[in-house]
Amino acid sequence: MIKSGNTGYILRNILLTAGTMLVLAVIVLKSFIQPPYFKNLSVQEVRAKIKSQESDYILVDVRSAHEYNGQQGHLPGALLFPLQNLDIQYDELRRYRDSTEVLILYGGSGNRSRRAAHFLTEHGFENIYNMEGGMEVWNDTYGRPQTGDHPPPNLRKPAGNSEGSDRSQNGQ
Repeated sequence: MIKSGNTGYILRNILLTAGTMLVLAVIVLKSFIQPPYFKNLSVQEVRAKIKSQESDYILVDVRSAHEYNGQQGHLPGALLFPLQNLDIQYDELRRYRDSTEVLILYGGSGNRSRRAAHFLTEHGFENIYNMEGGMEVWNDTYGRPQTGDHPPPNLRKPAGNSEGSDRSQNGQ
């Protein structure tokens, strides 16, 4: 039998536990229901953008530095922000958050770039695109880009900068 003095205490704990469980359930459900805030692009769409010589995008390779110049190569003018360092390099990327340029992310197969896209959209980025299939599909479709083995370009300034673009005209 429950003493009348403990009834309020027990009821309060039950309500507190139920409220906590409800909040956790909403958070978990929201993560499954909420659509991604980025768009997927095919390698064909990315190639068309590169060939158009438009300057409204920035290519971002999210693989390791070793992979950037490795067997799969990298896209012309791509910046390097490895997925495992995104939280550390976030301040460098934040300069593009409010830019009119879109960030086109890619990796080896599309998995890391998708995770990077989720990370960036969760941190307020809106103009994020993920290249589906990554460099595997690019190379299967167009071959390895002939960009040479060199370090990635330094971070460029957002659109509107009077300095020239670091992008190569070699869109493969």
